[in-house]
Formats: sequence, structure tokens, C-alpha cells
Amino acid sequence: MIRFIIKRHMDNGRTVGTSTFETFDVDVPELEAALTGGGHDHAGSYDVRELVGVEVLPAESDLCQNCGDLAHPGCNSEFSAEPACRFWGPGAASRT
Repeated sequence: MIRFIIKRHMDNGRTVGTSTFETFDVDVPELEAALTGGGHDHAGSYDVRELVGVEVLPAESDLCQNCGDLAHPGCNSEFSAEPACRFWGPGAASRT
């Protein structure tokens, strides 16, 4: 079991800011195994593991099928010429 601790800081610009903490106990066996897999020996060798960050990844359906970035309005249409899509924008000859 892994306990995630989320710090939330709120400040509306008019009053004093407030911080709160939320905890989530989640069963993530792969992460737990990676974090507890380290160790040390009497010769001074060691293996230390540390979680250094977490990202929320978009669902695959939220990605542009043309360039892989977050989907732009209308860019998952094969006829799209959405200028925000770096792969299939104006002047693009084909999607190869």
C-alpha cells in the first residue's frame, strides 16, 4: 500500500493563503516493489530509491492522432488543417 500525500495551497489574493493536505492510500504493487527494492550491505554498497515526482498523463483518446500532443479542436479528423497541430497544419503535404 502506498500513501500519497497531496499538498493544496489556496490563495484568492484578498486574504491569507491556506494550505491543506489530503492523503490517499492506494494499492500500487509495481510502485511499492520499486520503492522497497533497495538496500545496503556491510561493504558500503547501497541502492536507494526515491519517488521524485508524479505526472497526470492524459488518456490516449485525448492525444492528437497526428502529432501526439494534447488534442487540438478538430485535429483528430483526417481532414483537419488545424494550425495548432505541428504535424498536420497549413502547408503539410502528408501524414507519414
